[in-house]
Amino acid sequence: MFRMMRSPPLRLGLFVAAIVLLFAVMQFTSAFWWRHQREQAFWASMPSETVQRYEGLLRRHRADSDEAELIRYHFMTRAQPRVSLQILWWLLMAGTLSASTSWLAWRWLLRPLQGVEEAAAHMASGDYAVRSPEDAEGALRRLQHAFNALAGNLQRLEDERRELIASISHELRTPLTILQGRLHALCDGVLQGHAHEHQRLLDQVVHLVRLVDDLNIITMGQEKRLLLRPEQLELKSLLSSWVELFAERAQALGMQLHLTATECWVWADPDRLRQIITNLIENALRYAAAGGEVDIVLSMHADQVELTIADRGPGLPDWREERVFGAFFRVDSSRNRHTGGAGLGLAVVHTLVELQGGRIVAQQRPGGGAEFIISLPSRTAMPS
Repeated sequence: MFRMMRSPPLRLGLFVAAIVLLFAVMQFTSAFWWRHQREQAFWASMPSETVQRYEGLLRRHRADSDEAELIRYHFMTRAQPRVSLQILWWLLMAGTLSASTSWLAWRWLLRPLQGVEEAAAHMASGDYAVRSPEDAEGALRRLQHAFNALAGNLQRLEDERRELIASISHELRTPLTILQGRLHALCDGVLQGHAHEHQRLLDQVVHLVRLVDDLNIITMGQEKRLLLRPEQLELKSLLSSWVELFAERAQALGMQLHLTATECWVWADPDRLRQIITNLIENALRYAAAGGEVDIVLSMHADQVELTIADRGPGLPDWREERVFGAFFRVDSSRNRHTGGAGLGLAVVHTLVELQGGRIVAQQRPGGGAEFIISLPSRTAMPS
């Protein structure tokens, strides 16, 4: 009840009700005062002989007689009480009511809305840093808080958009600059066309194609337009075959891949699922070579299949854990696209996992390193 009393509209309503009640009491008092004043004017307007005669009629209980009625009619119509004080009182009461209601309406309703309106005008012009003062109460305060939350989200999205455009421009500029320079050199005869040079040019084109494909996956995934072909898969055998493809590369890096798996069936797109696991293992081999080991664990939990890929590398800086699945994010900002990729692998993983009804989290591995945990619906959890 006390919380309801803090609501500005309810406060204003109670205040107006109190004013109306006071208005009624003052009207009753004013009517009583008016009758009293008129009675005094009636007695003052009569001559002394008529006063004595009228008082005699009242003493003899003849107030309803024709003579008493004639005296009242004759002298009451001539009685003119002073009304200036009453008029002044009514004007004062009306002005107080109007001013009080107007001030309370502005204080509790109009001023908070005016602050939100001004902040919205700034935000419409592109200033997403503006905030509305949260100085209201009740529903209006919640409105101000919701507006500020909206402004904060828009500012974050705008910052991410600018960062994304800058990152895309940088990632595209490097291979295109290399292609442009070497093709100019070939055309001018500075370089000779041979298989090694052609392969270098092809590598740049392949990098551009992969970059565009990854961006397309992220964009279409966010818009729910990416086509998936899910089917029932036995994940243990598939995972074993995919891990074997990295065994030779891991050995060359001085690392070991440890796979612990139980038989699990999932409902997923095999090509996209392979892309997810490949990107995660690639990420572990790229960033966690110093750790020497990568643990891959596949297990069942109720109606969910859980896949954990953990390394023993430097791990994730705490302040970057929430951004690790953002486009063009690199754990080590000193890495470039030759040593650390374009920074789209984990963003692609996050998009593909969510599209297949799963979820992925990144966290610090107990004992050091990074740990990525994927949960996917098992086959038994899917409708037949």
